[in-house]
Amino acid sequence: MAQDVDHSPQVPNQVPDQVPEQATIRGNPKKQKITKKSGLAGNHGKFEVWNFFKKVLEEETGKYKGIAICVFCEARITAPSRIGTNKLWSHTRTCKKFPRDEQDNAQTLISVMGGQTCNWKFDQELCRSFLAKMIILCELPFSFVEKEGFRMFCEVIQPKFHVVSRTTITKDCLQIYHEEKSKLKDYFKEISARICIITDLWTSVQNLGYMVLTAHFVDKDWVLRKKIINFRVLPHPHKGEVIAKAIENCLLEWGIEKVMTITLDNAKNNDTCVMDLKKRFNKRNMMLLGGQFFHVRCFAHVINLVVRDGIEEVKTTIKRLRRSVKYVRSSSSRLQMFKKCALEESVTCKKVVCLDVKTRWNSTYLMINAAMEFEKVFDRLLEHDPFYRSECELKKNKEDGSELGLKKKKGGSGCHEGGPINEDDWRKLRSLHTFLEDFYLLTKRISGSHYITSNSYFDEVTQTKDMLLQQMGSNDVFLSSMAKKMNEKFEKYCNIDALNPILIASIVLDPRYKLDYVTFWYRSYLDSDILLSEDEKDKKVEDWVERFKSMMSRLYLHYKSEATSLDDQSSNSESVVAN
Repeated sequence: MAQDVDHSPQVPNQVPDQVPEQATIRGNPKKQKITKKSGLAGNHGKFEVWNFFKKVLEEETGKYKGIAICVFCEARITAPSRIGTNKLWSHTRTCKKFPRDEQDNAQTLISVMGGQTCNWKFDQELCRSFLAKMIILCELPFSFVEKEGFRMFCEVIQPKFHVVSRTTITKDCLQIYHEEKSKLKDYFKEISARICIITDLWTSVQNLGYMVLTAHFVDKDWVLRKKIINFRVLPHPHKGEVIAKAIENCLLEWGIEKVMTITLDNAKNNDTCVMDLKKRFNKRNMMLLGGQFFHVRCFAHVINLVVRDGIEEVKTTIKRLRRSVKYVRSSSSRLQMFKKCALEESVTCKKVVCLDVKTRWNSTYLMINAAMEFEKVFDRLLEHDPFYRSECELKKNKEDGSELGLKKKKGGSGCHEGGPINEDDWRKLRSLHTFLEDFYLLTKRISGSHYITSNSYFDEVTQTKDMLLQQMGSNDVFLSSMAKKMNEKFEKYCNIDALNPILIASIVLDPRYKLDYVTFWYRSYLDSDILLSEDEKDKKVEDWVERFKSMMSRLYLHYKSEATSLDDQSSNSESVVAN
């Protein structure tokens, strides 16, 4: 069969200057029906794809060489007859100069967003906006958009989307931040609820001081909300006045004019900060009843201080356990030996021994909790590994050497019992584990940020006091001594006379407890004081109840006046609209 060949002179690499009208398509070019052959490709092609490509022919024979040139971008595509035209169709979908109509008349695409169905149309700006939100929500680096894998993914899923650079996506993220900040500012102006502030400071490994400020409030739908309104570098020194000034500037920037409480840890500079903030806020009438309920001590931090004081009683045992865990985790061969000993002892526990952070008692509890499952394994490791004992002794000597000068200044010998953990240590750890478990669960309960904890605060304080009193009367000398030391620290920060009265008010308003519960517990609390007579105890309870009732009355009258003021403003605005 003779081929339909155009024998007119052709230049292999020549591309026409103008694109014919037939080359512009709508939607998916592969779906277009063309019945008339285009003059672009002569009479060589029987498929409509050749409307968009020029065949490269042999100069002598005029036969197709298996190379096609895109008439739009002049790209040379290797497409022999034996492989078909799929490769050419693929190029039309990725060619940047290919003329496309954004509307596909053949079929309308449907998108489901936010539970609603709507017609879909490609929007470059919308895609950029959601890409920036993905970077923020997934905490990805800005350079993620320049990764080769991400760009390949975008080319496949939506060739029309132009992937932006890291600089552009950074600007998009900042724009979202400013938009959300503006919305939150307007929201703070609309709500009538008071804001509870929580702040914390810490120093990074680069010796930079950071301060975070979090706002907690209840919205108009009675839903608890939490918003981080400040995260900034706070230059040293971290004096109370410096912290107070930074907090005030942040609240003024956000337009927050009603503050209920501020929660801080128990550092001395925070006490100075609270006194300075009261002076500043009272000038603007920002606090409730002149700041009587302003300062709330972080209960989780109080528990941290209390337990750390108790752990000091068994610091030698904790050090031995820490050395043993360090030894096991110091190399893969030692960890493998430890696992082998676990198999020989038929220990099937899936836990792994973990090292604690010295300043975080809850991590010390987790270290003890994991090690308790491997008591027999550590004993067998002592028999199988000759370096285990010597390594622990060596670490002990290094620790003693670094502390020797300090111990001598304090009158101590600077010497501790070394070696791996022994049977007496395991006995102490078993008692300590049971005791600390209650404090660990308590810390988890009071550290919640997505549920209300103020109404359970007083109850948690009373339960903690009961736990300490129970252990103080224990027959175990070790636990009794530790509980006494912990109780001294607890009384320093959580004495009932030192508690913020607003937290007691929250449990009185709870219909499950009311004032009778608080009165009953206060009397029980005084019963532990053997220096007071029964009449003196009754008198203290009576005086305390009267003071508390007086405080509740002032609180009620304050909110009543605020409600009346809001009603007057609302009626005035309605009358203005009516007129």
